[in-house]
Amino acid sequence: MNEETDNLILVSAEKAARLLDISKRHFLSLESSGQVGPVAVKLGARRLYSVDELRAWAAAKCPTRAVWLDMIQVHPFPWKHGNN
Repeated sequence: MNEETDNLILVSAEKAARLLDISKRHFLSLESSGQVGPVAVKLGARRLYSVDELRAWAAAKCPTRAVWLDMIQVHPFPWKHGNN
């Protein structure tokens, strides 16, 4: 766990990268190539990432975005809104 993100729901790319122990530049490169599974949400002009989703994605061994999106359709996680 990381004290900086323990109480946060959404984080910037910089904090998401720190949570994953990689540089922001590498995180953004991976994100733009579809290697980061979680999709950022827009809040105003900011793009933010769910801390819970980042942790679940890392626990799933960091699948590509396409695989991750398929995974969460089949086995929805508690943070994914609108699931029945």
